This record gives sequence, structure tokens and C-alpha cells, in this order.
Amino acid sequence: MRDSIFVVNAGSSSIKFQLFSVGDDDGLERRLKGQMDGIGSRPRLVAKGEDGKTLVDRTWQAGEVSGVPAALDKVVEFLREVSGGFPPPSATAWCTAGRTTAPRSRSMPTCSAASSS
Repeated sequence: MRDSIFVVNAGSSSIKFQLFSVGDDDGLERRLKGQMDGIGSRPRLVAKGEDGKTLVDRTWQAGEVSGVPAALDKVVEFLREVSGGFPPPSATAWCTAGRTTAPRSRSMPTCSAASSS
């Protein structure tokens, strides 16, 4: 996969995300956009590809996705299914309110509530 940027906005009951690839001219090309709503109550993951077609529309029981870390796991599981392994397990990090809540590779930037780096 080409160089990619994964953007995540995680709140207390929803996660919004987008995956961009870096084009040959260093421009960004959105590959997919999605969200996980109803975390802890009626979890639902919906994502669309660059052509606007639905890639996933899935629901779970509340107990299966009871918090943001579990919801992020479902999002990453989906990303790995549609992208053939991105992001690699060694590079996975979750930033929630400025705290890293899962393993982080040394090459990953430090999480910060004030910045996306």
C-alpha cells in the first residue's frame, strides 16, 4: 500500500475516521470515510469507499462494543479486511483524550489531545 494517513476523531459514543493515500504529486486522495456510532448502546459501523459505495454497514450488541477501545478494534479489523493488512499490528496506536490506550510502535508519534500528530 502507498503511504497513507489515517485520521480518527474519537468521542465518548462515536468514532469518525478517514483513510487517505498520498498521491504521486504528494496530494491526498481519500480512500474511505466512515464512522462507528452508538458505542455502548447500539454500535453501528458504516464506511464508504472513494466512489461513495458502502463498504460496510454492520451492527453489534452493546456489550460487544462497550467503549471506545473496543470500537477502535472493530474499525481496525474492518480496515485490515478491506486493505489487505493496513494498518500493521505493530503500528497500531489508539489516542483517546491524549492517552495511548494500546501498543504503540516507536515510529508512531506521541498522542496529544491538542494535535493530530
